[in-house]
Amino acid sequence: LMQAPASFTPISLSALLTLAWPVVVSRMSQTVITLSDAAMVSSLGEEAIAATTTGGLNAFLVMILPMGLVFLVGSFAAQLFGQGDFAGARRYGWYGLALAALTELLALASLPVVGLVVGSIGFSEGVAAAMSQYLLLRLLSAGPAIGIEALGSYYGGLGRTQIQMRTNLLAMALNVALNWVLIHGKLGCPALGVAGAALASTLATSIAFACVFAYFLREARRAGSAGRSLRKSEFVRLLRFGLPNGINWTFEFLAFLLFQNLVVGTLGTTALAAFGVVIALNSASFMPAFGISSAGAILVGQAIGAGRKDEVPRAFRITLGTVMSW
Repeated sequence: LMQAPASFTPISLSALLTLAWPVVVSRMSQTVITLSDAAMVSSLGEEAIAATTTGGLNAFLVMILPMGLVFLVGSFAAQLFGQGDFAGARRYGWYGLALAALTELLALASLPVVGLVVGSIGFSEGVAAAMSQYLLLRLLSAGPAIGIEALGSYYGGLGRTQIQMRTNLLAMALNVALNWVLIHGKLGCPALGVAGAALASTLATSIAFACVFAYFLREARRAGSAGRSLRKSEFVRLLRFGLPNGINWTFEFLAFLLFQNLVVGTLGTTALAAFGVVIALNSASFMPAFGISSAGAILVGQAIGAGRKDEVPRAFRITLGTVMSW
């Protein structure tokens, strides 16, 4: 079905920014989630802020490797889309979902050692206890979080970057609302404090993923390819190119996380809480650049798939120039 060649979008700054702005908004919404968690537990004291912000980053450690893997879903989907192979592009969406399922299994397997690991780092007793509670709940959403990234990457490869934006905006709105209900105990719910912030994020992420997965599944069924014709060779190819990317992301993030846990964590609860808030604020500064580079990768993939490899250097120059200008 639908094997006619896809139209090729000429490489230009306008084409780049059209793809990029929804990705930028999507990434910025994730920053809002982190900041809202910190802001809404702030009345509970420094220990709550430190446990929430640092716990969120520690939870991300489980997700960073698969996130680097599913980032490549967009590149493969873009190439197949450029060739007019829509069914082939959709298969990579399924491979991304398979990685999300494996991530959830990894997260569940890590739960029994959460308390032991957090307790061995050297945080204050209050921070360690609250962070352990936070991680036990937040890690439950690791699979849905990667599922959102996988399907967002897939739709991005098709040039439909607004789908991930809408998904993350939904997650953001749900997270803020559920924070209000669960942290301080509103609408008859018990006040759960830091654990409420984690539960709010888990529920918001899971609901948002369920919505985008239902949308993806409906489209796949209409096209008559709901999970059929998957190929082991393609999944292995995704791992072959995605693993180096994921490992690179993991080591970069791990170096930063070790500094936060083992260095800043020894400076006391006040320093750890302040550092967590500043990092959340600072992340907003590079999200636009991340969105622009993601859009550039989509343009490159589509150009390669359409047999227009001569356009790749131009896409690279425009993307690099825009990011450096930012």
